[in-house]
Amino acid sequence: MLIVSNIITPQWIEGDRVRLAQVLSNLLNNATKYTGEGGKIMLNVTREGSTAVIEIRDTGIGIPAATLPHIFDLFIQADDSLAHSQGGLGIGLTLVRRLTEMHGGTVSAASPGIGKGSSFVVKLPTLPDSSPQESTTSISALPMPKFRILIVDDYADVTESLTMLLEIYGHELKSADCGVKAIECAQVFSPQVVLIDIGLPDMNGYEVAKRLRQLPVTQDALLFALSGYGMAVGRELSQSSEFNHYLLKPLELEKLLTILNAFQHPSG
Repeated sequence: MLIVSNIITPQWIEGDRVRLAQVLSNLLNNATKYTGEGGKIMLNVTREGSTAVIEIRDTGIGIPAATLPHIFDLFIQADDSLAHSQGGLGIGLTLVRRLTEMHGGTVSAASPGIGKGSSFVVKLPTLPDSSPQESTTSISALPMPKFRILIVDDYADVTESLTMLLEIYGHELKSADCGVKAIECAQVFSPQVVLIDIGLPDMNGYEVAKRLRQLPVTQDALLFALSGYGMAVGRELSQSSEFNHYLLKPLELEKLLTILNAFQHPSG
């Protein structure tokens, strides 16, 4: 059951209508995903000075205290009893934080604990007057190069979230859930950047990278290894010449964006 309360006099926010809708839809979808039948989801809209405050609260499974500080990190999961059947608590929340911050706002999460529900609060600055204004700035029009990027990961939620995040910056995205599909896609898509999960169902990420280096269309591509396996994989990667960079999950988005911003592909 969705309950909407405290609808205030309309306050105008300058921003991208589609991206702001993504913020709310992701939070509502997340609440729906973790609230069982008969539970409640409450959407509360208020104003604090020049700030619009949107709270989405649910009576669902809640968030463990140890997870809360990392809930907006990409790929984060809760403990085994909750995460594996549900797909990971943090999927999509990194997108929420990124889009909110791009609009000059903040987002926070709170929960009393397991089985006690959770709440997410989005705060966005309002315009000084009550009349709408057309924004001339597009969020995707950011000063960084745009690339064709291929994501190779068998975890669909991870792929979807990372795709949405990178599309914000104007990149063109394709994905594959196994090594064979990645090789096939690369030959058609000609990606300039490839992010490869090490643990794939058919072949490991090292083999995928080796085969991509043998293809004319990807021999000069920027190859990232993505892994949640820790330093053991990092040591092995140090001996692998195929990968340019190694990123540990949960992914540090700022690090990825910094590398992309500095990358100069031979094909432009």
